[in-house]
Amino acid sequence: MPTTAGTLVGSATAPLAISATTGTISITGTAGGVLAGAGATFTATPVLGVPGSLQGSLGLAGLTSGTVTISPQAVAGTVALTLPNASGTVAANATSPLVLSATTGTLTCPTCVTSSGGGAITGTAPISVSAAGVVSINAPYVTLTASNGGIVYSGATNLAILAATATARQMLQSGASTTPAWSTTTWPATTTINRILFSSSANVIGEITTANGGLLNTSSGGVPTITPTPVIGVAGTTVGTIGFQNATSGTITLSPPTGALGTVTLTMPAITDTLMTKTSTDVMTNKTYDAQGTGNVFQLNGVTVTGKAAASDYLAGTSTAKLIAPSVIYTAEVTTTFGSTTTFDFSLFINTVVTLTGNITTQTLSNITAGKAGTITFIQDGTGNRTTVWNTNFKFSGGTTPTLSTAAGAIDVLSYSCRTTSFCVATLLKDVK
Repeated sequence: MPTTAGTLVGSATAPLAISATTGTISITGTAGGVLAGAGATFTATPVLGVPGSLQGSLGLAGLTSGTVTISPQAVAGTVALTLPNASGTVAANATSPLVLSATTGTLTCPTCVTSSGGGAITGTAPISVSAAGVVSINAPYVTLTASNGGIVYSGATNLAILAATATARQMLQSGASTTPAWSTTTWPATTTINRILFSSSANVIGEITTANGGLLNTSSGGVPTITPTPVIGVAGTTVGTIGFQNATSGTITLSPPTGALGTVTLTMPAITDTLMTKTSTDVMTNKTYDAQGTGNVFQLNGVTVTGKAAASDYLAGTSTAKLIAPSVIYTAEVTTTFGSTTTFDFSLFINTVVTLTGNITTQTLSNITAGKAGTITFIQDGTGNRTTVWNTNFKFSGGTTPTLSTAAGAIDVLSYSCRTTSFCVATLLKDVK
């Protein structure tokens, strides 16, 4: 029996039930349901409140403070509010141009263009916006047709599009007061520092490779390069010249001689100096002449100098246009080969020596030069008693020809001085020791 006053329950109505053996009262519920309604049944779709009489609401307390109450609008009708299928926050208001209806909860954009029309965006003539959101340019203007890679430009009364070009790296060119156009010439996509652009072939722009200290120079075919060794002019066609203007007045022009020239090199002095010319009187100071030139190299007292004399030139005495060095003038004694016929070739010596290993029966003199003077030394061999005849071009005092010393190893020296090519004054110094 209960411990307090009350009424005993003998039966129960669902969802309540009384155990017949234990008397325990239990509630039989529905999975996921709540107990609601006038009949107090479990339902998964409970309705709070009574239409027309009692407004239902649901409160949710905040974790910290405050309560959120969900309640319907005070209007007739039955509506359904579907929650999103992802985590998020329910909108409470909206920012322009969006509008959230306070009565229906509908989110709209009255000023936006929609596919069904009714938008509030309009255009200012000649631009118009259709209900479907299509922007148009009205007559007399034209509607632009897009061209991938094209360029928009202004015509006389409207905008237009210059269609794209199929060739890469063509330049946009002004049409003055008419339609612009793409250039036929193509340009490089990138360039190298310190390079010069030029037309490397028809309608193609390329680069000229630079060279330190070089000049821009074109070949005989007109191809430009930058080179430290430029060649001015074209062989057989154009004479190349280079001019230097004076600080006061006048111009000096360097140019090659006319006629076939071949390839020659003019080396400038290694120090500060002044070049000599052949048409004026210049003082030749510290100038070295090493090799024979061609033509009028330079002149001395009106005589054209064509080279430097060798020993053979000096001894022969026939050249009139070569410079003579001291090493050529002061030559060593030359040996003449002995023979029964001994020839003294005056073009080979100033001073000569012959060792007698026998008798000279014929003495020949060749290439005598007037004005030449020197000595001829006769040396007896170890036998001695060697003799010689004298050529008639040797002229002795009183017309008497001398005889050689006869002792073995004796040395006799003949001094000569040629007045003419057939008259050489001679004196024999005998047994010189």
